Amino acid sequence: IIPNIPFFFCVWRSWSHYRAYRASQYLSALIRHGHVTSTPSLELDAIYKAYGSKSLTVSSAKSTTSPQDPRSPHVSTQSTTDHVELLLTRKAVLASVSTFSLEESSASDMYRAIEQAHVRIESQR
Repeated sequence: IIPNIPFFFCVWRSWSHYRAYRASQYLSALIRHGHVTSTPSLELDAIYKAYGSKSLTVSSAKSTTSPQDPRSPHVSTQSTTDHVELLLTRKAVLASVSTFSLEESSASDMYRAIEQAHVRIESQR
């Protein structure tokens, strides 16, 4: 009997994706119910200051309507937003791992996340 290895691989991948999906739903529920709050971290600020790379993205949205009728369903808005993206570089990974006493295996996940963020930013330009 020859085992169906592709089948078991597909089942294993499906199970892994399902677990990741359920974890993301769990985190979304925690955030939605206010159980996760952001707090400032001096250590993280120091890492961003030492290893961060800034890229400035400026987006502006302007729409105008007739100002004669204030009951108009079209609201006149003029907004200009400056959005600054602060990304870590690959050099920050080892500093982050040692500062926060993370497992060494988390470095590969951080490298992957940094690369994905850079690719996403470049594709949006």
